[in-house]
Amino acid sequence: MGLDMYLYKHKFVNSHNFDKKPSDAKRMKIEVTNEYEDGSEETVTYDVTNPRFGALLKIPFIYWRKANQIHKFFIDNCANGVDEGQDVYVDGEMLKTLYEKCKQVLEDNSKAHTLLPTQEGFFFGSTEYDEYYYKTLQQTVEELENCDFDDNYIYEASW
Repeated sequence: MGLDMYLYKHKFVNSHNFDKKPSDAKRMKIEVTNEYEDGSEETVTYDVTNPRFGALLKIPFIYWRKANQIHKFFIDNCANGVDEGQDVYVDGEMLKTLYEKCKQVLEDNSKAHTLLPTQEGFFFGSTEYDEYYYKTLQQTVEELENCDFDDNYIYEASW
């Protein structure tokens, strides 16, 4: 048990043809091409039945475990302080803010208590500003370096 945290990218794929009724759509195929660092590619096709207007893709983007400072950031800044295990909408500007705060704390550890304080909680992990705390911030910076801050994201946590 513990605090498991996920950030998903949400993409809407439109299937609506304005010459037809949405209820006429029976199946939609979505092709996803993965491009790898070695230059190779792989394409996977997904079938969506009865898509009506389209499909909402939920794409895993970042996973954290017991990173209570990141959890606190999302709850305080994106969920109005409400922490009930709900999906939390995160816009690109807020992710950019998280990215910048992580970088600032990594450059000057004395800013940790102010910019990204820890949070106690049931199975939330350590509240110490230790090696794991900073390792989590480094992981976050590395993941967000490849982020498209124009996209929409959903944060989820469970414990």
